[in-house]
Amino acid sequence: MHVPGTLFFFVTFLSVTQVREALADCDQITSISSPTASSLLIKWSSFPGATSYFLDVRAVNSTNSAPVGIPPLSSTTLEKLVQGLKPGTFYLVTLKVFVFSYMTCLGSQTSQTMVQPPDIVNVTGLTASSIRVSWSSVSAVLLYQVSRSANGQVTMLWNITGTAFNITGLDPCTTYTIGVASINMFLEPGEPKNLTYVTATIPAVSSISVDYSCSTATATVSWTKVFGATSYRAFITDGRGQSLNCTTTDNTCQISSLQCGTQYTAQVTAIANCQSTSDASYVFETAPCPPQNPKLYRECSTNVIVFSWNATNNTAYYLATAVDSDGVVTKCLTVDTSCYFTDTVCGKGYSFYVSSIYSGALDCNSGDTQETFIRTSPCLPQNIYTKADCSRTNSAVTSWDKAEGAQSYILLARGNRIDYYNCTTVNQSCTLTDLQCGESLSIWLVATDGECTTDLVLGEVAETVPCIPQNVSAVNNCSSNSGSVSWLESNGAIYYYGIATHTDGTVTTCTVQTAKCSFENLKCGSTYDTYVIATNLQCNSSESTHVMLQTAPCAPGSVGVIKDCGSNNATVNWQTLQPGGLYTATLLDQYGSSKNCSTNFNNCTFGDLLCGASYNITVTVNDGRCRSLPSSPFQINSAPCNPKNVTTAMQCDANMVNVTWAPSPGAIGYTVLARNELQQSLASCHAVGTSCQLTSLPCGTSLNITLQADGTRCNSSCQRLAVMPTAPCIPTHVTAALNCTSNTASITWYSALGATWYLVKAEGSQGDKTSCNNTNTHCDIPNLQCGQQYSITVMGMNDACMGPASQPTTLVAAPCPSTGIQTRLDCRSSSALISWTPGNGSSSFNATLQSTQDLQKYTCFTSSSSCNISSLPCGQHFNVSVMGN
Repeated sequence: MHVPGTLFFFVTFLSVTQVREALADCDQITSISSPTASSLLIKWSSFPGATSYFLDVRAVNSTNSAPVGIPPLSSTTLEKLVQGLKPGTFYLVTLKVFVFSYMTCLGSQTSQTMVQPPDIVNVTGLTASSIRVSWSSVSAVLLYQVSRSANGQVTMLWNITGTAFNITGLDPCTTYTIGVASINMFLEPGEPKNLTYVTATIPAVSSISVDYSCSTATATVSWTKVFGATSYRAFITDGRGQSLNCTTTDNTCQISSLQCGTQYTAQVTAIANCQSTSDASYVFETAPCPPQNPKLYRECSTNVIVFSWNATNNTAYYLATAVDSDGVVTKCLTVDTSCYFTDTVCGKGYSFYVSSIYSGALDCNSGDTQETFIRTSPCLPQNIYTKADCSRTNSAVTSWDKAEGAQSYILLARGNRIDYYNCTTVNQSCTLTDLQCGESLSIWLVATDGECTTDLVLGEVAETVPCIPQNVSAVNNCSSNSGSVSWLESNGAIYYYGIATHTDGTVTTCTVQTAKCSFENLKCGSTYDTYVIATNLQCNSSESTHVMLQTAPCAPGSVGVIKDCGSNNATVNWQTLQPGGLYTATLLDQYGSSKNCSTNFNNCTFGDLLCGASYNITVTVNDGRCRSLPSSPFQINSAPCNPKNVTTAMQCDANMVNVTWAPSPGAIGYTVLARNELQQSLASCHAVGTSCQLTSLPCGTSLNITLQADGTRCNSSCQRLAVMPTAPCIPTHVTAALNCTSNTASITWYSALGATWYLVKAEGSQGDKTSCNNTNTHCDIPNLQCGQQYSITVMGMNDACMGPASQPTTLVAAPCPSTGIQTRLDCRSSSALISWTPGNGSSSFNATLQSTQDLQKYTCFTSSSSCNISSLPCGQHFNVSVMGN
């Protein structure tokens, strides 16, 4: 029971054994190593909540098991170096973790200190690159490790069973640390005993050669390697004491930027931790410097340029180079101090350079001289083109493409009727003045740069502005849509432009090379203001004198026709565009026959048109001066002719009529129409060919069929083709009754429209087929086969068609009698088992025993082929019968 407000404490006491078991799996020590033969370095991981750590280190299997004294360690200390231990000894290391005064974790591991190294180690030099190392033996040690270090890095290790070892392959001028360590039974080396040994200096290079490349101004210095050298410095010195150098670890080195025409001495210094400079040297001389005082001379007429310079020493030959302003390079090789450049291009600037080819190596040159520049004479002017100043009849402007190198141009011109013209300009065009119209000018042009002048260049022939056409007059050709003008030819003209302007501002033009021009597509019955301009395809002349041009009257417009389909007449009418004049209308049929009608009014009537004919109608007007063009043809078609060779055929199964005929002239289509006795339309069809089908006709109807040819505006008369009945309708309400005794079927139905008599068909399930016919609505089919199921249909008939069959009615004939009747009596039970072979059509049976002594009957009913009758009286005779149902 707890008392409210009271605090209870529960304390659990554990035994020492329980504590040890709780601490047994708590091991925080992460590693123990032996840096020296007398020490162990112990590391552990932090324990959560620990306030201090205690280390217990004691020798394993020692008579003295006292631990090494180690003071407590703080919670932040996670490693401890324990010193003063015995070499090659196993120690048990235990880590105790305390939380305040309670030990919460205890873990132990066993580790061994390293074996101590030899006490005495000696090193003796054998050669410049080898030494002998010896040492004193260590008790119980069978294997030692010898190490070689340089620059703080261990370069070699050897495991030796003896107490001496020779080390070879030492580099000169190098300080080595040689160490010897003992290896314990686990093949782990201990701390080494180290000594320092310094090797001797390196020898000097004894053989030097130089490969000088004058093309790159470099010298490749080569030498024989010396033992111990880690790198080499090659240097060359000229006569003034200036030197160039390169450093490498190989036995060859390249020095660049050598001066031309200089003698150099080459030496090599071998380098390790110390250096030695060779006493041997190599002397060589560089290629010559570029030639001096380059000069140029130009010949204007040939554009040949002579390039010369001063001679240089140690030269096999000279290479002269010319570079034009487009970057095209031309070279000249010579042993002389001049070159002739003959393939220069006019109007180009050329930069010339020359270099000396070193006699010591023909693939080297001194380098080019500074640029020397000169220009060739100007090029010939090109594309000289002269164009007359079309706004002024007495001037022309000549232009041309810029000639390379030209500073000014001189233009000369000569006409076919006057002396020379000329002008001088610094531009690329020049204007010639005071010229005559229709002149043909010959043009020449020269270019100059102040020192050289080109030859005369002939330009294209120039034409001045053509002269104005004279004596312009109109030509009357009685055309309603064209007209002509003529004139005298003009000097300098290549073409002529004729311009005709209507009063409404409409402009019509014509272009010709002769002195006569026709204007097309003019407006009829109109007056045009007409003039002519001459042209040489560069400039046009001024306008000629204006003349008036009159066109023929316009053709009558808005031609129309009113047709009288009944009388086959046509009245033509039109719109009169101008007052007065005589109008003529013309009808032209497709056979070439024509009819004319003339009047001063705007209509005319034509009679007795042929059926199926096509007529073109045109109208003209004559104003007393000229006749107009015919009006636009207007086409009319007369009524089509009646179709011929017409046939009709009834297709009874689809209840449709096929009608055919011969093509009728003028017909664009045909219409067939079917009507009943009351002239009500029942069906129709339209065709563009010569046949048509009247479909969806009603059954049991008498049809009146007519045919008509259709025209564009008038049709032919309707022809009555035939009167024919359609197929009878389907009989309905068909019923069938069976007389079981005689197996006769009596069939009745409702009468079908259009039928004059009926055909009844009966088809049995086992293939028996029979029929009857009658003009009334009933019929008997006798002698049906017993046991068969019959499908009975009725079809209406008339003189033209058999109608479609009615929906089938099913009738089952009387069953066939059973056969093979057998009786088996069971005397003990006073019962009889009757069996039989069922007759077709029976689905159930009545078996009967009729006593011969009295009127008593015994029966059984079943759907199988046997039946059992029980409780029969004794001592009687029975007649057995089986009846199927």
